[in-house]
Amino acid sequence: MTNRFYPAIIVELSEEDGGGYLAYAPDLVGCMGDGDTPEAALHDLQAAVITWCEEMVRLGRDIPAPGAARRAAKTREETLLKIIREQQDALDRQGRQYDQLRAEIHELREQVDRIFAEMQETAATEGDWPYAARGNRAVLSGVVEVRH
Repeated sequence: MTNRFYPAIIVELSEEDGGGYLAYAPDLVGCMGDGDTPEAALHDLQAAVITWCEEMVRLGRDIPAPGAARRAAKTREETLLKIIREQQDALDRQGRQYDQLRAEIHELREQVDRIFAEMQETAATEGDWPYAARGNRAVLSGVVEVRH
């Protein structure tokens, strides 16, 4: 077996968790050691790393290279950032479409208001037929011919 140097993380455990220290190797899933001092936890982890790697060899599994967890986390982070950027671009596009549709609706409302005003003006100058003004709305009134 070749010498590999795996990064180790040592954390202090709360009294609720039994106190002392926990050391683990992020690259080797589930591989950890503990002790009353940081040094003791690191020493226990070193023995656990050897046992962990021997078990992976016995099972015919690959042993991750040192730094594999960091590289995997960086890849996940880059993927998530790409997804976030794509989602932000989609939201920006939808926002522009929303603004455009609001402007179109506003223009249509103005057109409808102009048409109603013209209809009311026509009704006022030419009599009540064919348009009758009702508040801010004009309605077409007249006779409907039905043939059978």
